Amino acid sequence: MGSPTTVRVAIAGSTGSIGTQTLDVVRAENARPDRDVEYVVAALGVGSSVDVLIAQAREFRVGVVAVADSSRVAEVRDALPGVRVESTMSDLVAHADVVVNAVVGFAGLDVTLATLAAGKRLALANKESLIAAGPVVRPLRSTPGAEIVPVDSEHCAVHQCLRSTVRGGVEVSRIVLTASGGPFRGRTIDDLRSVTVNEALAHPTWSMGPKITIDSSTLMNKGLEVIEAHELFGVPYDRIEVVVHPQNRALLYVPDQVSLQEPVRVLVALHGMQQGPRWICRALQSTADALGAVMLCPSANRFDTGFARSPLDERQHVVALWKHLQQGGGITPKSTVLLGFSRGGTYAIETAALFPEVFPHVVSLFGFYGQALSDILTDLPTESYTRSSAVLVTGKDDPTYPYQTTLATLLSQHGMATTLTVYPSLTHAIPADIQTVLAVLYTRMESGGGEAMEGRQP
Repeated sequence: MGSPTTVRVAIAGSTGSIGTQTLDVVRAENARPDRDVEYVVAALGVGSSVDVLIAQAREFRVGVVAVADSSRVAEVRDALPGVRVESTMSDLVAHADVVVNAVVGFAGLDVTLATLAAGKRLALANKESLIAAGPVVRPLRSTPGAEIVPVDSEHCAVHQCLRSTVRGGVEVSRIVLTASGGPFRGRTIDDLRSVTVNEALAHPTWSMGPKITIDSSTLMNKGLEVIEAHELFGVPYDRIEVVVHPQNRALLYVPDQVSLQEPVRVLVALHGMQQGPRWICRALQSTADALGAVMLCPSANRFDTGFARSPLDERQHVVALWKHLQQGGGITPKSTVLLGFSRGGTYAIETAALFPEVFPHVVSLFGFYGQALSDILTDLPTESYTRSSAVLVTGKDDPTYPYQTTLATLLSQHGMATTLTVYPSLTHAIPADIQTVLAVLYTRMESGGGEAMEGRQP
């Protein structure tokens, strides 16, 4: 392996949540022995949190910093001899290949404009740039080399979904954003007449600042995110929808295949991976293409604390969103397979057991289970498992091997028709062998057969 490629990173707003998480990613990626990219933190910028900035600059040996609070500039210069100290965040752009804009509020607009005008990649967490100045930002996106990559919240998930396909000419049918509903979800109009500020600030899911919490309680924030999605992805407003969903767990998109009036095969793939899901999404998309199936690829990677102990509605969200898209997008499923890989494997098994009429067949591909395997099963009545079938796939040299083999035994004991397929290695099973597994399942569903596949250990 050759020397890693160097990528210079500038972070405007380095002491906030996005900024500190970016530095965590840099630390983790640079610690990988097999890395092909070396990230160099070239520049950092803050408003007034200079103590944290100084510590960050020393750790990463940064050559340039920006301090918006003019009263703290001298303090930073004294603490960081030899480091260039700028007064505006946009001055950081010249020193980087990738600029992370994590500045709060409209103050981040200058960073957005300067990065795009310079033809560089912008990792954008500053939604105000697009909401307040979309028409100003829009023409700069055509600058050669300029690129916006959303890195915050749902828009990052939508971006990853849209990049998971390898088919040319794919267009978005619709985007669905999820809203938690805030502290007033389920309240009547009469109830809302007497709510207090303290109640509005008591968000049941997220811990945020007062402004964003109030915006969430009133759903104003979701309106702003609709505008942001429109500007980011170029999708008309009438094709952006909002679904109230307390856990904010998933985002789905449906590729527009010109006409979906005819029944189609559907592959719902829960990737459940904390990092690097794109390679397997691409492999599965190629498999779906070969089988003539539409693939939906929501993320289950927030379900790593034990699915069976979660409330029922936390396991219903894939079905609810799938049905919503089916009704709004005109999809008529001919046959549907639910596939889960990594931590999505557990979630897929439970979802199929709960909703066999929607997902009669489930494939757990290299499933990893973060809780006792028996707990996955005891939360549901035995009869739930007798109405669906499962194919568990693993590699003999893969860490998931003991999990999958144990789960196969437990599922069989609970009455689910279960097949365990063991391959020599993870990469061997993708995509050709998985395509074979899925092809058999689709064919049997479409021919009316429901028997389990014959297990094998190549």
